[in-house]
Amino acid sequence: MRNHDGRRIGACHGAAWSYTILTMAAHKAAHPLAGTVPSKIIAVHLSYRSRAMERGRLPLWPSYFLKPPSTLAGDRDVVRRPPWCELLAFEGEVALVIGTRASRVTAADAWGHVRWVTAANDFGVYDLRYADNGSNVRSKGIDGFTPIGPGLLDARTVDPEAIQLRTWVNGELAQDAISGDDLLFSFADIVADISRLTTLEPGDVILTGTPTGATVVRPGDLVEVEVSAPAWNLGRGGPGEPQTTGRLHSPIDEADYDLSPPGAMPSTDDVQREAAYGARGAPGPSDYYGATHPAVLGRRHVPWEVNATIACAGVTVTPGDIIVGDGDGVLVVPAHLAMEVARDAAEQERQEEFAAEMVAKGESVDGLYPLGKRWQLAYESWQAARDRPGEETGAMP
Repeated sequence: MRNHDGRRIGACHGAAWSYTILTMAAHKAAHPLAGTVPSKIIAVHLSYRSRAMERGRLPLWPSYFLKPPSTLAGDRDVVRRPPWCELLAFEGEVALVIGTRASRVTAADAWGHVRWVTAANDFGVYDLRYADNGSNVRSKGIDGFTPIGPGLLDARTVDPEAIQLRTWVNGELAQDAISGDDLLFSFADIVADISRLTTLEPGDVILTGTPTGATVVRPGDLVEVEVSAPAWNLGRGGPGEPQTTGRLHSPIDEADYDLSPPGAMPSTDDVQREAAYGARGAPGPSDYYGATHPAVLGRRHVPWEVNATIACAGVTVTPGDIIVGDGDGVLVVPAHLAMEVARDAAEQERQEEFAAEMVAKGESVDGLYPLGKRWQLAYESWQAARDRPGEETGAMP
């Protein structure tokens, strides 16, 4: 391992090959974890429940995008905000490094194909998200936008349900999540899912998503990410001493290059700003401003036109849309999302009822709301028992 001055400060061994972390400045052609470039970097869109709730949607399965190996960087490498961009955002993540080829592996076997666990930061600029329709090629594929390191945790000594991810911005804690409490999909599920159709090769990197707290940073800021976990004592069947990757430092600066056409240029609006800063949203509906003194119709209102699409306050409303309002304002739910919103609302109510029952029994609310991975099986048992009258509905993880 080398520090930002290029001096060797350690290496990680133990597999058929070994990893040495290099800064981009020290070895720009190399994978920061090895002497060769990985075949692929696969990133998960949404995997933490806290982030999904912030985004206003709960995915039924993971979805992915690819980042080029040229995005890889090391500890203390500068992350440069491209010209004309306003919305450079960090996403602290747990990175999995594949140790043995994985093709169509089961979830039960998937973790055995992971060799190392480390810290990563999935940087992106929201100003260019519009240009690639969700593939993130330009917004997240920029050189140096995937710092990883500085240390590696041996996956064989780590409980994948007890991995803690923390991120700091200028010394203040911005993200703090434990995998078993917050993940919608376990790390093993993610590896198995990807391997169903895509072979994972040794050295490949999986960025497993980010929890709530990711937001915009600016030149002059310093972002730090650390992954830690209690070590598992091999052969003794119990937890050992805590281990950590150390903090991955990413100083932010302005780019030192020009950006001009041909090609898409950075552009942003209030929708992108809201997403970049991490504002919580509802699944699909649009908000109207809730006026303090709504107009009162003193006469019968005779419409000029019926069954027509209209626009009001920048929101398009079409026939069949559902309009719901209260003292805080009005929501417009598109017709094609109505059933999805209703199902999500019903599921949320069930989870809140379960959490309330568990808290009443003396359990901590941590991991219960939002419902974390650790409580998932207990929740499913509780729900199944509730559907069978006369059975006990209490559950413990």
